[in-house]
Amino acid sequence: MLNTGNNGTPSSAPQHASPKKSKFIQKSLLVIAFGLFAGAGAIAVVQPQNEPVVYQATQALDLPAGVTPLGSLSTEPFIHETRIRRGDTLAGLLQRLHVEAPGLQAFLTHDKNARSIYKLYPGRALQVALTPDNDLLWLRYVHTPADTQKGEAVSKWLEVRPDGQGSYVATEQSLAVETHVQMAEGVITSSLFGATDAANIPDAVALQIPEILGSKVDFMKDLRKNDRFRVIYETYSHQGQRVGAGKILALEFENQGKTHEAMWFAPDGEGGGYYDFAGQSSQGAF
Repeated sequence: MLNTGNNGTPSSAPQHASPKKSKFIQKSLLVIAFGLFAGAGAIAVVQPQNEPVVYQATQALDLPAGVTPLGSLSTEPFIHETRIRRGDTLAGLLQRLHVEAPGLQAFLTHDKNARSIYKLYPGRALQVALTPDNDLLWLRYVHTPADTQKGEAVSKWLEVRPDGQGSYVATEQSLAVETHVQMAEGVITSSLFGATDAANIPDAVALQIPEILGSKVDFMKDLRKNDRFRVIYETYSHQGQRVGAGKILALEFENQGKTHEAMWFAPDGEGGGYYDFAGQSSQGAF
């Protein structure tokens, strides 16, 4: 039903919502806003998941037989070795080996039995054995790594030990070295000795090749590129280290397409020499 004014036209005044409806809408908006902020807050303060629990298991294992635990006291001597270099002095070598033996250098300098140490050959070995307290047990100077004595290869060294009375005693020692057989081959590219160096053949062995086949091959004029050779020779070792080389046992040399052979042969009780496969003696027979 329309309300009419005084002039009989419809009233143009706006209609207003009821107070109850307004309060309902306002409460609904507050609830939504509270829910959004609460959700955002909950997301912001989400605690990370607990770190995974790590379990560790340990087991003590027995050491194999013969293995000494770390930290255990050892009574075994400490053996040090150095190679003599050009320009080395006795004092410098003892210092390099951590030797602190009172009076040792003076003894080595003046004792006649230690005279072999007067000459320090580059490449030769000097060894010392020290106790855990750094006391000297012995000193060895291997002045002759390999030598032939009565037909047997031996190694010779000077050995110095404390005498228990505040001084030292020096003696010369020798021991038969181990003999091994080595084989090598090479190809000539520029020279014989260049090829032997490339094949790791000792110089003492390389020098024997022209001595043995010198009557058949002129090693100054006849060599050609791609000439080939094979050689079997002796080497000597002492305490697991190579100390020298011996004689050639067999040699095959191919020069300009022709092959020359030589083999070492020593009848019982007689001197040896080199022969080809036909039994003819080669130059350089012993």
